[in-house]
Amino acid sequence: MTKTLSVLAVLLVAAPAFAGNIKIGEVGLNPYYGLETRYEDNIYRVPRDINHAPVAGGGVRGSWIVSNNLGLKVSAPIGEMHKVTAGYDLTHDAYKTQSKANSAFNQKVGVGYEFKGAKLEAKLADDYINTQDPAFNPYNTAASDLVQREHRWANTATGSLEYALGDKFFAGVDAQLTRNQYISKSLGATLNTSGVVFGGKAGYKVAPKTKVFAAIHRKLLHYTEETRRDNHRDWNVDFGVEGSLASKLKGLVQVGFNHTSFDYDTSNSTRARVSRHATFLTRLEYAVTERGQFVLALNRGINDSSSTSSRYFVTSGANLAYSHKFGKASAGVNGGVQYDKYSEDFRQGAETKTRRDDNYSLGAKTDYKINDWATVGAAYTFNARFSTFSRQFNYKDNVTAFNAKLSF
Repeated sequence: MTKTLSVLAVLLVAAPAFAGNIKIGEVGLNPYYGLETRYEDNIYRVPRDINHAPVAGGGVRGSWIVSNNLGLKVSAPIGEMHKVTAGYDLTHDAYKTQSKANSAFNQKVGVGYEFKGAKLEAKLADDYINTQDPAFNPYNTAASDLVQREHRWANTATGSLEYALGDKFFAGVDAQLTRNQYISKSLGATLNTSGVVFGGKAGYKVAPKTKVFAAIHRKLLHYTEETRRDNHRDWNVDFGVEGSLASKLKGLVQVGFNHTSFDYDTSNSTRARVSRHATFLTRLEYAVTERGQFVLALNRGINDSSSTSSRYFVTSGANLAYSHKFGKASAGVNGGVQYDKYSEDFRQGAETKTRRDDNYSLGAKTDYKINDWATVGAAYTFNARFSTFSRQFNYKDNVTAFNAKLSF
């Protein structure tokens, strides 16, 4: 801990020599570095021990974690209408507790292209991640060897086109291709997927900064291994309003409907093949004053389940945050709740019954802007989950963090 703070101090003193915008012709370079040290008292997110014996996952373990984050963003305008962007991000998390199993590297690479004309706007992007999911000990003894972090990669390619039909109307199309691949064959058999989403959106500008819209999208998701019969085809229809909604209020309010058709499961002929659910998505930002702002987020949607016991779960949630600036300092608090209800009875061992997970979070943070290129901060987060299926899915977790970031 002392060594980490010493490194932090050296960086903040030395950084002025390198501060400032970095330009090579019209190309803008934005390198950044972040250092965070945090303590998490339940790194495996498992229930508390009973009578000094672990309930699941090898028992509760806490650890100091030192996270180093290094990255570069590149922006290259080409004339007045074209722009190319690129970025690379590398993070290393070093755990003090059982570091061989927990420490990991995570990488992200992204490229993008934007065109903005008088009537036409177009965007293309590709994002690749190479990451390692957290380790988990499935054995009920604290002395057991940990299962190593699961290595996976994912790639997402997106494209969109929007055309202005006069001063008020607009219409567009978009598409997204995704691929998620685990290196482990055992996990890949149930979790590797490829998918495509495509559709269109049209709307009307009711004010210069406010528009109403309607959208329809088709989604096709395929599990790579034929042993999992959860491939599905979706229709998503949405209606909404976005932009400036009132004085001091801006954001997005969207309601919709999801219709999903699954493949027939020959091993379980009683499984429902069709699901229909209402969906919504809301994000509102309200500026109480020039320095204070509330942010409200609401959501209801459908997510694929990682368990073969249930094809999907319906998630509903709400989060409220408030932030305030005090000169160079800022502070904020937030709280949220999310309910995940599984579509079918969940099976594990001898138990078979309905599963619903109730997730709660509370947090507070403070940051201090030393200057335009350096900030320091501290944060606290509390997370908890309570499951109706089994207490082995319950957990409570506290995270206390201190950080610094240099951005040029």
